[in-house]
Amino acid sequence: MVEEKLHAQLEDLHAELQRTAKVERGEKDIVGHLLTEVVDLMSGEEVVEEQHRDLLERLESKALEFDFDHPRLAAMLRRLVNMLAGLGV
Repeated sequence: MVEEKLHAQLEDLHAELQRTAKVERGEKDIVGHLLTEVVDLMSGEEVVEEQHRDLLERLESKALEFDFDHPRLAAMLRRLVNMLAGLGV
């Protein structure tokens, strides 16, 4: 159930990222890479705890960058961070 919610959140975030025309291509690529890392993490690839923290920090940092110009995207990234933290990532 939790993994289904996480998967749905990832899909929603990806769709929102594609809809948001004002996000520069490079920024979209960075967020896309972060989302790929989340998928890899959830697929059971072995990752050390430090990499988990680093990923959460980078997601939160990106959310901070989007706060002013893209608040919806920022909120979605924060929900993802909270979901991952709730899973112990």
